[in-house]
Amino acid sequence: LAQHSQVVIPTALPFTTVQDIPGHPDFLRSVRMAQAFGAPADDALDPVDFLNRLGKILGINRDVTAADSLSELIEKQAEVLVNAKEGVVLQPKKDPADFDDIDEADELLKRFKRGACFVAAFGQIDTALKFSFDSLGIISDETKKHDFTMQLILTGGVERASLASRSPILSKVDQESGLNPFADGAHVNPETIANLALLPKKRWVVNTPEGSIKVQIRPDPTVPPGVILMSGAPNGPKPWDVANPVELASPGQKSWRIIPAVIKEA
Repeated sequence: LAQHSQVVIPTALPFTTVQDIPGHPDFLRSVRMAQAFGAPADDALDPVDFLNRLGKILGINRDVTAADSLSELIEKQAEVLVNAKEGVVLQPKKDPADFDDIDEADELLKRFKRGACFVAAFGQIDTALKFSFDSLGIISDETKKHDFTMQLILTGGVERASLASRSPILSKVDQESGLNPFADGAHVNPETIANLALLPKKRWVVNTPEGSIKVQIRPDPTVPPGVILMSGAPNGPKPWDVANPVELASPGQKSWRIIPAVIKEA
């Protein structure tokens, strides 16, 4: 913002509140606007097109593309993991399996459907177990009474710089808006937000078989439709690479898991 304060950027309709706009991590992590400028309804911008146009204005050389479906995303990831032959796959009530035991993507997909959790070769297995909520992906009848059934991609183990490292102007915007860009955020595809009327201004409760958490919805076109993307790091919410919701890398560890969940208004 300090470098581009002369630029006023109208937002697309999915971005009509103060939101993080994804940018290149080596340039400007995010642009936050204290005031929204909503485009007319008949002139709404496609969110993917909007982010790409925003990137060009800010000189960010990275194209944002619409997310694949969740099934396609997991199939691609299974191929990558099997070919890399690194890390372990944890499955409830079974010993950890390495990629000597899993040599085909179809076999890995079967394990994921049974509730398996992937941990990178440099990950910590005992930490990853904290993300393993539900062995069979079963939601209780009581939980099913809530509003929307979705899939939660829970990621963990990401390191980040402290908030003190943020520029003074961004820290000031955080304080005045009351929003912490790294706290209790749940990224959801704008299409899903529109279909389910998940208003970003409101607080929502994400319910899983093992517990609930209050979140604020943040539009992110890189997240597959019908998916909630959140961080489950044991020491608090952390950011992730918005360009790839299931590939989570950090200096210490990498892990991710898909969990059945429902979301309702807080």
